[in-house]
Amino acid sequence: MNAKKGSYIFTAVIFAAVAVFLLAGNLMGVSAAVSGDELTVKAMLFSESVKYSDIESAEIQSGISYGTRTFGSDFLGVKSGNFSNATFSNYKCAVYSSQKNAAVITKKDGSRLVFNVKDADELENIVSAVTEKTA
Repeated sequence: MNAKKGSYIFTAVIFAAVAVFLLAGNLMGVSAAVSGDELTVKAMLFSESVKYSDIESAEIQSGISYGTRTFGSDFLGVKSGNFSNATFSNYKCAVYSSQKNAAVITKKDGSRLVFNVKDADELENIVSAVTEKTA
């Protein structure tokens, strides 16, 4: 009887852990905000703020090959962290894998931040606002 009770407890713990990860994945997602003097992008295990004065360009690209994750997470359809590919070399990334478009922010030091949000119109509004603030 003790072995059976232990098995139930183990199963309950596994289900609870899976539920927490699924909930965290849905709550974390990717968010981007344009504020007074900077753009802030957040995702699971990721947060990056870029001052407008440090931005050289902002554009939307489609069909990006995100390459290899060098540090970060690729959990429940959200890629976030440090990535590397042939186009951008080493760059910061926070994207929903299922979205075809992503914003590419090129900083004056040559580094890049690539991100998207669930809504394509919201992404366009963010990039337009950043472009306006850096003009």
